[in-house]
Amino acid sequence: MSVPELDTKTPDVESEGESIGTQSGGIADLHGDRVIGITDPRAPVTIMEQVDFYIQASLGNVDGGTATAPRLLPADILAAREETFVSPPGYGDVVRRLRNPGTVVISGAPGCGRSTAALVALRYSGDGSTRFRELPDGGTEYLLDEQAIEEGERLLLDMTAEAGPLSARFVADLRAYRAIVTERRAYLAVVLPPRLRHVADELGTGVTNIGRPDGPEVFRRHLSVLGVPTPDGEHAGEALTRRLARDPMGEIAALAQRIRQARDTAGGGRWPDWLDAAMHPDAELDTVARFVRENRDGRVRALVLAAAMFENAAPDAVAAAATTLLDVLNYPAPEAHRLDLPDLAEALAEVKASIQERSVQFGTVTYGQAVRTHFWRTFPDLRFKLRRWIDVSARSRDLPATERVEVLLRYTDQCLRTDHPEDLCDLVNEWSRRPDTSVDQLLATGPALTRGLLDERHGARFRRRVYDWSHDRRLPPSLATLLIGLCDKVIAPYQPGQALVRLRHLAHHPDENVVREARTTLAKLAVAGEFARRMLTRVHSDLVGERPRTIDFDLFTDVAVPARLTGSAPSSYPRLTEPDVAAQVAECWASWMDNQPHHRFAEAVRPWLAGAVGRTSLLDVLAEATHDRPRRRAALYAAARDWVAQAPTPAERRVRQGVAVLLQRSSRPSSHPTEPRTEDGVTDPC
Repeated sequence: MSVPELDTKTPDVESEGESIGTQSGGIADLHGDRVIGITDPRAPVTIMEQVDFYIQASLGNVDGGTATAPRLLPADILAAREETFVSPPGYGDVVRRLRNPGTVVISGAPGCGRSTAALVALRYSGDGSTRFRELPDGGTEYLLDEQAIEEGERLLLDMTAEAGPLSARFVADLRAYRAIVTERRAYLAVVLPPRLRHVADELGTGVTNIGRPDGPEVFRRHLSVLGVPTPDGEHAGEALTRRLARDPMGEIAALAQRIRQARDTAGGGRWPDWLDAAMHPDAELDTVARFVRENRDGRVRALVLAAAMFENAAPDAVAAAATTLLDVLNYPAPEAHRLDLPDLAEALAEVKASIQERSVQFGTVTYGQAVRTHFWRTFPDLRFKLRRWIDVSARSRDLPATERVEVLLRYTDQCLRTDHPEDLCDLVNEWSRRPDTSVDQLLATGPALTRGLLDERHGARFRRRVYDWSHDRRLPPSLATLLIGLCDKVIAPYQPGQALVRLRHLAHHPDENVVREARTTLAKLAVAGEFARRMLTRVHSDLVGERPRTIDFDLFTDVAVPARLTGSAPSSYPRLTEPDVAAQVAECWASWMDNQPHHRFAEAVRPWLAGAVGRTSLLDVLAEATHDRPRRRAALYAAARDWVAQAPTPAERRVRQGVAVLLQRSSRPSSHPTEPRTEDGVTDPC
């Protein structure tokens, strides 16, 4: 078979420095579950709004088969779990055990949904208002921090993935942890695999066994949530019936996801076709392998791969991608004249594709996936050049934003499948450092990075790459801003400690816009109590160190909000009534007075002075910060004096004078001479 030498408008591979130019303004169309792309950085949206848009859209369209994240307990995820939950045998016993504070140990056969049953039961423990979290996995052991248990909170310890035996020390620690749970009237669900059921006896409690839920009902629930209709009588069949009767719940959920994907890829069609594609996702791999073996012409292979990677794109985009692939691979030009070769429609027909409604599609919904899998699996020596091909083709200014995202997601799937996640990260890194890459082109990598971060096998490697990027002071601002969005929307809900570390490093970026976005994000996340505790500890460490930076002082004021520290925030928020917290805050204020100009300190401390009306604990902390240091005391008095003088009304002035007098009394050294007062009633620091 002969394939035309495709002449397109793709940029020359050897001259990528040429400017791509600006893209048209406005917002791209929404097609089903695809991501909307904002295509003009000049449009009336900020780059951070664009980042949020891309990431939120990608989170809403994560394929459950490729991006299931452990330790996932945000409220919306819990609600989604409940939507698809079907009560298994034994679930009622779990609910009864968790009506009162204490511990329940749950076990059951793998795949019966025991962990989901524990989650849903915990959701209704207590009055539903207390904190809900999963105990983090510390690697070979589990982190059991007794001090972190809050009154009435709900806890999940899922050990179903534990491969080895549990050490006697860990069991003893868990027994002690369970006692504190009871003491603080909290709720703990421990999920064990069958081979570890004996641990329940060692903990002094029995095991509640969970059976297998009704498979067909679980299947229907998942399809309903995904918006896939199941007409009566059409979803039955011997093969499906067998699967629903024996498959683990996770595989049934994945089957429902594949059915939705098949429907969306086909853009319509009939239920039997979607079901067949979902039931046999790899059925066409042998067909593709045979096709490639029988067609040794590189142009044929380039076209079928381009049609697979740019599936559903416009014919021009597929033709351009095929030409670019041949150029990247240095494939020789054909000897025949272009007019002697088939046109694009003929060439596509030879690779089992066609042009339907101005887009290139294969005859079946799974053929494109099979083509992509085959080439990445059987041509490992070409992966580097295939990345180069995606680099050039996906950045084409003629490619719509929605298609760019789809191409990058398909590339991501292959990187993950072949255990080469660094290929995607390197591609993103290269894009961010090219002067001809537009902001919108770089932001299109957000959904791909999101998929990598949420991948169960490779998520840790992506988080490590984000960490390495966050350290880089030469990191392009556009990529830094994208990472801030990923830390906020993707990493923080699952790994808040890791998000905090990366955001703090990004807050030290030399670009002031990046610093501002990182600070804003940290301040937003610090509303949550546990995040605030981590942030206060980190900021304290920075401020008492040898070289605190200006942004570190700003971050302190963002987390040390007077009203929250004295009781208006969630119960998990750090409180000044806790000696360790009060000491940390006082030392941070001391660093403010020692290292910052007086005008900055005076501005920062005003909310504390204003918040001290009726909250003398704030003044006690400020007084402790002076710690018999005259220079600090003078700075504090001067700030208070200026604050009193700036009162807008006489009544407000009297209120402020009262606060200033209390502050003076709190911070006066143990033995001191009589100090002169100003007309404002504040001791003159001079």
